[in-house]
Amino acid sequence: MRQHSESFESLGELEESWARVAMLLAGHSQSTVRRCLGHTGSAREWWRNGGSPAGALGSSSLWKQLDEERNRCLALNIRVLSPQCPGWPTTLNQLSDPPVALWSRGVPLLELEGTRLGLVGARRVTSYGREVTASFAQRWGELGGVVVSGGARGVDAVAHKAALDGGGSTVVVMGTGMAKPYPRENGALFDEVLERGSWVSERPTMSPVHPQLFPLRNRLIAALSQGILVTQAGKQSGALHTVRYALKLGRAVFSVPAPLGEAPFEGSNELLASGIPAILDPDSLWRGISTGGHLGRKPPKSLPFRRHARPTVQYSELDKSSRICLDLIAQGRGHVDDLAGAFNGTMAELSLLLLDLELRGWVEKVPGNHYNCIVETER
Repeated sequence: MRQHSESFESLGELEESWARVAMLLAGHSQSTVRRCLGHTGSAREWWRNGGSPAGALGSSSLWKQLDEERNRCLALNIRVLSPQCPGWPTTLNQLSDPPVALWSRGVPLLELEGTRLGLVGARRVTSYGREVTASFAQRWGELGGVVVSGGARGVDAVAHKAALDGGGSTVVVMGTGMAKPYPRENGALFDEVLERGSWVSERPTMSPVHPQLFPLRNRLIAALSQGILVTQAGKQSGALHTVRYALKLGRAVFSVPAPLGEAPFEGSNELLASGIPAILDPDSLWRGISTGGHLGRKPPKSLPFRRHARPTVQYSELDKSSRICLDLIAQGRGHVDDLAGAFNGTMAELSLLLLDLELRGWVEKVPGNHYNCIVETER
């Protein structure tokens, strides 16, 4: 790296990957960096054209942070990639908000051969969830596949370990920096992954734990996978984020049937009710993903995020069909029959739309196939 006295303009002399890292270390958010890159085409050009830190960070301090980041990457054998790099996974470019840069450790992603399965689910895994997760992940490894998951407690950890036990590879998509892998209790597992798999993150190495980073991490799991399997998900499970991203990207999505009426599996069973195919054994899963995941019926186009106390989007951001249904519900015409009469689609699509509004925090379902507004619509 340069001496700490170098100016901001000289950051334009860095290779593109590190020029992007410099933007992040300078305090710019990922979305801001993406917007700047859209105008200039590259981080190098952005710095050359007068780019500066987001706050009062001085030139010497920024160069010092860059030096420290590079030294950590060298010490831990971490590669920093940008879309221009040969090792960049091009499927990430399908996202509407792709990573600015990618930190990768272990086996390079493009060297991991085999069909990639994103296996996701609950952190508080039940004995049933643990058993089916291990069964599917181990068999996936035996078939020569790669299991992609988030490295969290519960389903994620079981999936990574079982894939390795089956002789396969696995990818840990981290929501934090690689110098501080989270959670600590999975440290031995993370080290084992490096022998035949990869760690991936879109965050600088010292990025701390923050709850908002994990839902964002889920979009990378979806983009890096050719198909998604949910083995256990409650009604508010973060796995639903991964499913939503996967469906937007056109990935095959499956859910394992689970006991009825039990809270740890309500999310899994709602996926099935919404049209996500049920999968009963690992070999069928392998065939399903290789054929695009249809298994004789078309999967839904989208699924909702988890339930929130307040709406996750403004009224104006909802699609036209959602606004029509929401207006009818606000007028007291929230019976499914009333909504079906105004909805231009099938009952299955209407059910999915209503579930989306419910989990987004706009409406609630009450007995008698009726829906009520939880909040007033703000236009």
